[in-house]
Amino acid sequence: AFKGVRLKITGTMNVQWQEIEAGNLIDYEEFERVLDEDIEIFTPNLRDRNKRWIFPGTHEYKFEYQLPDTLPFSLDDSKYGHIEYKSKALVLVPGRSPVESLEEDFYIVSRNSEAEEAQLSAMEGKYDLENVEYGNIGGGLFTRKSKVEIVLNLDRSVYKQGQVIDGNVEISVEQGKVGVTGCALLLVQETVFTVDPGSSSEMKKKEILVVGTSEDETDVKPGDTHTYP
Repeated sequence: AFKGVRLKITGTMNVQWQEIEAGNLIDYEEFERVLDEDIEIFTPNLRDRNKRWIFPGTHEYKFEYQLPDTLPFSLDDSKYGHIEYKSKALVLVPGRSPVESLEEDFYIVSRNSEAEEAQLSAMEGKYDLENVEYGNIGGGLFTRKSKVEIVLNLDRSVYKQGQVIDGNVEISVEQGKVGVTGCALLLVQETVFTVDPGSSSEMKKKEILVVGTSEDETDVKPGDTHTYP
């Protein structure tokens, strides 16, 4: 006999890291099941002898499920935290445990609310489109250090998912014996993880991940300026 098909959808959020305090190794952990759904996909009419059996062959059961719009988006490349979503199908058979499929991962991509979109739009133009940093390169026993100026120019101060970041990097090196052998631009994502939020034992951990890179190996000779598009 055949009792039906169900779909199990789960989502878990796990934050964990370790700190050494007073010589002791302390674990900080936060776990939450953000989604746990057991959905009826198909239930046969057990009164009908021809429908209460599942016969050899391929059987397809369509379904629809509306994901809650408050779910946190997937996070899988972090050292300190993970947000994972999984699904699996179950075939219900009387008198024995359900026959389960392999778990299938699925991903939820972040989407801003209307209020957040309005806040982002209001921030456009409030941040500088140019950032300047100064530093020293080279230097050793027989050569002195050379000063370098790095200018990053962007076409916008606020970007959204799917948009192209357009800008350039300008590098100037002072006269001397040391030059620059290229430029690398990194796109980073900063995440703050929190355990026991709002309590007296609340702890936070910041993580910065490199999510994109762009490199150009064009040299900048001493005394020259070069713009990397």
